[in-house]
Amino acid sequence: MTELRPGRPAPGANSEDAVNTTSDEAFQEWPSTTYLGSLAPESRAMLLALGHRRVISDGQIFITMGDESQEVFVILHGVARVESPDAQGRLQVVDFQVRGDTIGVAAVMRRSPRSATVRATGEFVAIEIPGEDFIKFLMDNPPAHFALTQVMLARDERRKTYRLDTNQYDALTLVTRTLIELADRHGASTEHGIDLDPVIAQTDLAPLSGVSESAVHKALHTLRTEGVMGRGRLRLTITDVDALRRLGNPPPKAP
Repeated sequence: MTELRPGRPAPGANSEDAVNTTSDEAFQEWPSTTYLGSLAPESRAMLLALGHRRVISDGQIFITMGDESQEVFVILHGVARVESPDAQGRLQVVDFQVRGDTIGVAAVMRRSPRSATVRATGEFVAIEIPGEDFIKFLMDNPPAHFALTQVMLARDERRKTYRLDTNQYDALTLVTRTLIELADRHGASTEHGIDLDPVIAQTDLAPLSGVSESAVHKALHTLRTEGVMGRGRLRLTITDVDALRRLGNPPPKAP
C-alpha cells in the first residue's frame, strides 16, 4: 500500500483537491456528538494524520451508491448530504453529516458497496483515509473503536427518535421535530434567528420528515403564521426555538 502522509494527495487525486493539514485541527473544539468530538486530542491527531486533506466543490458527489471504493472521509468543514433513490429512482436526501462526522464507515467495516450517494454542500473540506488504515487505527486504539461505536449507536437512535411513525404523530409534529434536529446539528445563529440555509432546502424536509411535500408546505405555513419560522418563502429560519420545541413534543395521538 502506498504510504499517505498528511497534506499529500492520494494516488490519482487531483493536486488542486489537496491542501496542507495542520496539527491545530487535532486540538480544535469539535461538536460533542461527532466522532472527532468524542476522541482524545492525541487519538484525533493520529486519525487525521492517516489520510490526505481534500477540498470538494459545492454540489460535487464524492461517494456514489453501489461503488466499491473503500475510503473513510472525516469532515473538517461543511456539510455532507446523504442521498438515496426514491421509488421513482430520484435521489432524495435522507441524512446530513457535519464537521467532525465520518462518512463511509459502514461500507468499509462491512467491506461492501456504498449504500448511498454523498454530496458536498458549501465550502467542504475532509480528510480522506484509506479503509485499511482506518480499520487498523481502530484495532490499535480500543478507546477510539469504542467511541465510534457510541457515535454510530447514537446516530441510529437519533434517526429512530426523529423519523417517527406517521400513525403516532401528525405531519406538523413530524416536520417540527425534523426542524429541531436540523437546527441542533446544522443551524447558524443570526440576528433573525437560527438559519438553516443554504444547507437545507424546503424540498429536503419531505423525505427527512417522512411526509409529502404538500404536508411540508402546510406545516411551514402554520409555523410562519404562528411566528415560529421566518416569513421568507424560500428560506428556513427559525425565529422562536423554544416554541418550536414545544410544538415538537406533543402527546402521541390516541390509537
